[in-house]
Amino acid sequence: MQDSYHITFINENEYPLWDEFVSRSPQGSFFYTTKWADILKNTFNRNYKIAVCSRRAKWLAGTILFINRRLRRSLITPVPLQFFNAPIFYPPTHEKYQKTVAHILEISDSFSRFFSYNFPLWIVTTPYTISDLRAYQWHDCIVEPTYSYVLDLNPGEDPAEFYSQSVRRKIKQASQYQPQVVKNDLPGQFIKLYQKSYLRHNQSPFIEVSVLNKLFENVKRIPQFKLYYLKFGEKTVAGRLICIDNQHIYDLLAGSSDETGTASVFLVDHIIRKYAGQCISFDFMGADHEQIEQFKRGFGAKLMHGFKITGRAKFPFSLLYKLQKSALRRRRAL
Repeated sequence: MQDSYHITFINENEYPLWDEFVSRSPQGSFFYTTKWADILKNTFNRNYKIAVCSRRAKWLAGTILFINRRLRRSLITPVPLQFFNAPIFYPPTHEKYQKTVAHILEISDSFSRFFSYNFPLWIVTTPYTISDLRAYQWHDCIVEPTYSYVLDLNPGEDPAEFYSQSVRRKIKQASQYQPQVVKNDLPGQFIKLYQKSYLRHNQSPFIEVSVLNKLFENVKRIPQFKLYYLKFGEKTVAGRLICIDNQHIYDLLAGSSDETGTASVFLVDHIIRKYAGQCISFDFMGADHEQIEQFKRGFGAKLMHGFKITGRAKFPFSLLYKLQKSALRRRRAL
């Protein structure tokens, strides 16, 4: 039993150790840190726990789980803007590839059992760097692909070489409107643009205005987050909230009043060019929706995929999951 895997929830005084583990994990990112988890907790009023898998007192994997209480039970269901929450792993050193594969399978098997034992409904999403989902499939979990476009930013390379003709044309068209990009921390105009983007499609915003205000209040003093606006003359026509961490740009939220898409294209191109010499990639953070997939594809980024893993739920939680999934699909129709 000394060599068996053990999964437990850690105490808050161990959270700095978790952030250190995330920084060393090949799958780790800012979105697995307690700083991001605290932002989501304070924005969406959801508590979280950190579960780690250890063997011989050494942490080998772990994840942050937001707890959703329904029918007197604890569930793991999606929190808006929690892009990834599947377990991430230790950095393999001085071990053969087949041994690493075996460890990941065993750890994933342990987490699948842990999730199913503790939560009658659980859903986790992997980052793009995790591809072996067999252990979950062997437990009869539902495994579905999730997609995003990621643009590599290579020094000395003109990103427009990879743009589609439509994207290049819109960038050129924008020049006639006296485009000006400004950066500030005032979210009021962005929220209006965000709402307009949904109203054009007769949809309710994915994130409510009151929640967006809380989000911006929580991120405004964190240097990784930057809010950019595009003005055509005196009129503000587009805005984007990005996160820059470890040389990666993450495109978190966007809004625009321009139905042609010209403003959004110009603003994305500006951000890409601004950070091309400092960062190595621009992640569009999602490509699952037909209405916006073509816009992101036009920048010549690589199609990447992760996976959403859902444990088999019994009634009534299976019904609850179907209802939540249907509601989420309607809200994210844009």
